[in-house]
Amino acid sequence: MAEFYDLVNLDERDILERLRQITLLKMDLMQKHPMVFNFIAHVSFLDSADIKSSILEQRDKQTNDVYPKLFYDIDRTLFREDIDVDTAISVILCTIESYAQGEANPDKSTADYYGEYKRYLSDLERYIQLFRTSFYR
Repeated sequence: MAEFYDLVNLDERDILERLRQITLLKMDLMQKHPMVFNFIAHVSFLDSADIKSSILEQRDKQTNDVYPKLFYDIDRTLFREDIDVDTAISVILCTIESYAQGEANPDKSTADYYGEYKRYLSDLERYIQLFRTSFYR
């Protein structure tokens, strides 16, 4: 997480561009530190109730701690005037999270995910374009 925060550019105020940057950064870190990501992926799919509870707790903590930092000071003027910006941001983040969870697979290693890098980027670009068309001026 420290390396992630050192590399993320919080000067970018467009939330969609920031999401693109964060996704690319995560993919780069996944390739750089495959053992960490493989461990996280592996324990995420274990059947132990204690482990699942701990993982959900950590995920909630990360969401509550990380999202405010990552999405602080975005340019809200980019959104259409008839859009509730907070709701739009929630839709954007929930959609991206849901996509990521849908792609998660206990049989995949980081190499497998990185092998699908181009497809993930293509999917991300389609979502970003949809969000831009739907929510931006």
